Amino acid sequence: MDGIPWDQVKAGDLDALQVVLLSSSTSRRLRALQELRDKNGSEISPETHHDLLELLFRTYPLYVDRSSRQAVQQCLRSLLRGPNATEELKFLTQKLQIEASRPGLASSFAFVLLEWCCILLQQASEDKDTPLATVLDLIAVDAKALENCLSHNPKPAVKQSALRVTRRALRAVFSSEAWGADAVRQSVSRLTTDSTAGNKNVPLLGVVCGVCARLADKTPILEESKKEILAFYIKKVVSSKSAVPAHVANGMSDFFTSFVTYEDVATELVPPMEKSMLRAPEVVLGGVIPPLCASLPEEIDLSELVQTRLSKHLLTSMKSNNPSIRQGASDSFASLLSRCRSDPLVLKITSEIVNPLKTQKITTPEHRLAYAQAIAAISSSADVSKEIVQGFCPVFSRESNEAALEEEIKSFSKHLTYLVQSKLKVSDDVISTIVKGVSDKRIPFRKIWQASVGEVLWKSDPEDLKTPEIEPLVTKFLSKMKDLFGEVASNPLPSAQSGALSSAYVFLALFHRVSDVQGSAKSAWEENVSQSMTLSPKPSFLLNPKAYSKLSSKEEVQWLVRALAAVTSGSKFASSEDASKTAWAQTFIYAIAAPAISSNIRENSAETLSRVYLADVASFGRIVLNALWAWVFSFRTAEKESAAVSAGPESERLLHMVLKALCPTKAVIETSGISSSDLEALLIEMLILGRPELIPNTSWIDLCLRTGTDPGDLVRAHAPNCIEQLVRVNADPVQSAVPNVNLAVWSAGAELAFVAPDVMIPLLVDQIKYDLDGTRLSKFTATDAAISRTPEGTAFVDVLSSKSKQPAFDKNTKDYDTLKWEEELRAQLAEKKGQSQKKLTSEENSKVKAQLAKEAKIRQDVLEEVKRIERGAGLIQGLATGPANDVEGWINAAVSSLLSLAQAGAGLFVGDVVSRAFITCADEVSTRLGPLRSFVGIATLRAIGNTNLPSDMELEPLGELVTRILYRLRFASEQRPFDTTSLAYVLPLISLVLTQNGIEEAKGEEEGTQVLLALEFLSFHSSSCKSP
Repeated sequence: MDGIPWDQVKAGDLDALQVVLLSSSTSRRLRALQELRDKNGSEISPETHHDLLELLFRTYPLYVDRSSRQAVQQCLRSLLRGPNATEELKFLTQKLQIEASRPGLASSFAFVLLEWCCILLQQASEDKDTPLATVLDLIAVDAKALENCLSHNPKPAVKQSALRVTRRALRAVFSSEAWGADAVRQSVSRLTTDSTAGNKNVPLLGVVCGVCARLADKTPILEESKKEILAFYIKKVVSSKSAVPAHVANGMSDFFTSFVTYEDVATELVPPMEKSMLRAPEVVLGGVIPPLCASLPEEIDLSELVQTRLSKHLLTSMKSNNPSIRQGASDSFASLLSRCRSDPLVLKITSEIVNPLKTQKITTPEHRLAYAQAIAAISSSADVSKEIVQGFCPVFSRESNEAALEEEIKSFSKHLTYLVQSKLKVSDDVISTIVKGVSDKRIPFRKIWQASVGEVLWKSDPEDLKTPEIEPLVTKFLSKMKDLFGEVASNPLPSAQSGALSSAYVFLALFHRVSDVQGSAKSAWEENVSQSMTLSPKPSFLLNPKAYSKLSSKEEVQWLVRALAAVTSGSKFASSEDASKTAWAQTFIYAIAAPAISSNIRENSAETLSRVYLADVASFGRIVLNALWAWVFSFRTAEKESAAVSAGPESERLLHMVLKALCPTKAVIETSGISSSDLEALLIEMLILGRPELIPNTSWIDLCLRTGTDPGDLVRAHAPNCIEQLVRVNADPVQSAVPNVNLAVWSAGAELAFVAPDVMIPLLVDQIKYDLDGTRLSKFTATDAAISRTPEGTAFVDVLSSKSKQPAFDKNTKDYDTLKWEEELRAQLAEKKGQSQKKLTSEENSKVKAQLAKEAKIRQDVLEEVKRIERGAGLIQGLATGPANDVEGWINAAVSSLLSLAQAGAGLFVGDVVSRAFITCADEVSTRLGPLRSFVGIATLRAIGNTNLPSDMELEPLGELVTRILYRLRFASEQRPFDTTSLAYVLPLISLVLTQNGIEEAKGEEEGTQVLLALEFLSFHSSSCKSP
């Protein structure tokens, strides 16, 4: 960047500086602003300050980066310390006033103006000669800018920044010894008497009050203006005829918290509030009363005011047909009740709300819903809770609206919880109402009752449920739930269709939790567990995907998870079949991975699974991993009626949460005291499954680190077990059938070589050599290969055919072609008509069965060998394409094994598997060969023959390709010898050239070129070799 001519700037010519400051280059303008700040006072005369301020002001809507804005602010502070600071301050104040008054000012621009105002206020507080009028003008601008910022629903960080800089500036102004006290009085007066601002000054007035409350010497001064502030609040907020924005309604919270007393509320606020409830209830109820109540000091008790003056207005509004008024009244009543502390008065208020419900005076469901919401806000106490619980009983018997019932039961359950946890007697009427509700014929009503009352008992201490006051409730509730459990257990699918399925889950979870209260025999619980873990002849309600996939609410899923955790405590669970345990774990997986389940329930399900797993890491870990393998198999094969398919296609991306539930954090491990050997064994078993090829968003290394385990140390300590994990996949009937599981195995091998190369690469090389051993392949013939491709149950060799039975046609006869054609035509017609074969004799049957058994054994042996070859070749591909490792440790073994298989004709059995693996190894060759790297492998395979490569890889004549490669190798090696890895890959081609005296080399003058180039290549690398 060209330097700025500061001599011109000093003389008043700002054109060059203007170009830089208005530039789009952040770095250019930052350097210019920094130089401007540093040179001010030494090289820049005060006469140019006015023009500089004008220029800086033009940048405020242009700069969007924080660093540029802060640099401008530093320049402002520097310029305003000059001898003409007062005049310059007035000039900027005028500019800010004009800009802040612009209609439609963007909130981002308003925030910048707010920061400028705060800087100017801080600078003014440092100069006692600054006129107070200028300070008040700046405060007025600040009020507009702050309101603009808050009115556009800014991000929390922006809102906090705006309030913070405003408080900082006002604190500096009010702390001024010259005019701090006057600034408090006059700023309050100006903000409260500005007739043109409406309620827009409320946010800044609230900040002023908050700052004064924290300045001990300014608190009495603001107290003098309290009535003036209250009058302003009543006029602009409480008595407003239009909706009050949320930031305005909450703007005076500091004032109410620090300065308002009970007398102020009773004498100043309540009377206009009553009038507003009659005149504009939708305004005062919806957005004014709740934030006001939340801001009042904790010691203020509103019981008497609510009971004597406000409750009637609120009850009337809750019966309004206007939804906004009705909801606002309910919310306001709830906020007011939360500030009521006097139990006798609260009891009276409670009676005023409950009695109309009891006496059927509230006939509209929406009105009953509003009343129930208000009751839910009443603070619990012995008398109040008894009154509410008892009062709701007749209401429930007549309630026919589901939404109203749900809200009423929510309020009822809150106060029932207090009675239970306080060990207060629950009356027989209440118990009868509960029992009747949980068995209601209307399934939606029944579900609400069961979930709500069940939650009351679930959250209570089991010891509290043993008391004589509560025991009858628990006994009768569980007795009725047991009957419902039996109905669901005998008919799980019809129950799922009707929505009654959750009854069984609620009973299972609660029976396990409070069974001691009932004094139940252990056999009863074991019977329930056995019934729940049944998989045949038909799956139980707990294990059937067709049942639990019908759950529609988060409460039902939550009870399902609790029931799943509960059954693990029974001995019948441990003795259940493996298939039942797998189905149990898949139900847990469904509760975690089903996309329709809410995130908080999903997290709770994962936490519950983790808690169950920590009780027995080895057992439950194996169960869940087996279930995950089965889940992945069912998902990828679209197995009908499976849990994976029921969960939907999006469930796959959430499976990682299941693996994380099995990998607790280090802190959890230390507190739970689980065995480190069990955890390490489980991490080893996750080696294949914990990969993105099978479960998205999963990393086996991350899972190890999550538990505080170093993956390298883990692999070194269990190296043979790690190799076993790679090998056992082919032997497992489920794992081997999972589509693309081989990709996960290959990736796992590469990751093992990455985390512990010193131990794993030798073991992987041994495994590769074993898998790619060509001696086993030599025992198979071409007929065996054909048999392996024949479907099971079909004989490749027809043991019943014989030459004697075939009609003999002499090729020399006149009608040979016609006879042959007729024979083929008869065979085709018989096949089209589906003519049944003739019935075989017992001897022929025995021959066919023997042949089928013989071919099945051949087919099995061939397929096993094919899988081994695919695994060995895949491990090589994984090492070549995976994370960085010690290539020199495996490249020689890989190249020799693959080429020996290619020469042995492995392509007849495995297709292009070996060829693709060999060409992939070219990625490890030096990049100096460029695109020719892969053609080295292609040429080597073509020189051997039987490449099984795509035809497009064999278009170029082999001789020309080899010659071109050799030229490139020769000239590249002349410059610098190749590394050991590249040599290992190239030397087989060099050896073939020398042993075959050239490969398809053209005759004539060019003959012998390939051999010469090969020898020269070897000569350049003679220093890299040594005698064995």
